Amino acid sequence: MFGAGNKILGLDIGSSNIKWTVYSEAKNMPTIYNWGLEETPPGAVRNGRILEKQSLLDKLREVIVNNRIKVAKASITLACPEMVIRTVDVPKLKQKEIQNVVKYESEQFIPGNSDEYIIDYKILGEIKENQNDLLKVLVVAVPSGIIQNYIELLENLSINPRAIDFFSNSTCRFLNNFLRDVKDKNYVLIDVGASNTIITIAEQGVPVLTRLVQIGSEEIARTIANSFNLTLEDGEKYMKTHGRVFFDNEQPEDKFLWEMMTSIMPTVELLLKNIFQSVEFYKSKTQKSIETVLMTGGGSYLKHIDKYFAQQLSMNILPLKGIFPVKMKNNIPEDIINLFCNVLGLAFREEE
Repeated sequence: MFGAGNKILGLDIGSSNIKWTVYSEAKNMPTIYNWGLEETPPGAVRNGRILEKQSLLDKLREVIVNNRIKVAKASITLACPEMVIRTVDVPKLKQKEIQNVVKYESEQFIPGNSDEYIIDYKILGEIKENQNDLLKVLVVAVPSGIIQNYIELLENLSINPRAIDFFSNSTCRFLNNFLRDVKDKNYVLIDVGASNTIITIAEQGVPVLTRLVQIGSEEIARTIANSFNLTLEDGEKYMKTHGRVFFDNEQPEDKFLWEMMTSIMPTVELLLKNIFQSVEFYKSKTQKSIETVLMTGGGSYLKHIDKYFAQQLSMNILPLKGIFPVKMKNNIPEDIINLFCNVLGLAFREEE
């Protein structure tokens, strides 16, 4: 049995799956004691919002009991369309004064009443502009109602919240440790989930631009299901067993492959368009280039999607293979590690 001690439950609750770990934090090499992948109850979560609290609560209780998990604290990683992430430049001030300036700056880009948001920030570094010393600050704002629902969920499990982190931050933290020996930590991270794709641009491993697009692997599975007259469930199976992305010069003669191409590619192209727009926006604002792309999430397993995005973006694809920067008492198979980058990143919180 996993005793409470200093062990923490890490949760990534998506619309399709729940990824969980039991871990202890460390600066360089945290320990993962156990992990699991469970189906999210249908309709319980959508776009980061808890819609059916009781069914989700029952599922988490089942996970805790079946895996004999005993923890006092839990951390959650979260992404939702309402989340606002910006980098701002503020005067070099004392900590309390920075908080006031960040709140004022946040009011300029938060839609609606900023009092209805929980605002947090992280100092990325110092810069000089017109002989003035400034701080570059990453600001994250999330509707307080969304956060409160997750806090109440943990309280109903008799677990104290350790932290609620945003997706890009926790994933980049894991990748930074995985890429420890890579000098250039500027990259585009594309996480293709079931209902959403999260596009993150990182500078030296720090997320400076994050965009959530409401297109995911479910949409690809749905187009396959429509093309082949299947149920959505069978469409998802087809996507996993037969699905693939086709390159520009491919014109398959086989009827099955042709129908697969015409069903998949419009959604993939729409996703690519959103990624391209994000990269071009970043380039225009910073006058900097990005040469590396990484992919995570269930949709990253669609055959050739990583190579296709890299080719179309004129970037290098960096596969997630090698020695991972965690001690695992119960190993996560390398072929599904892409699903767990987000929740594994929670174990590195002490580095901040």
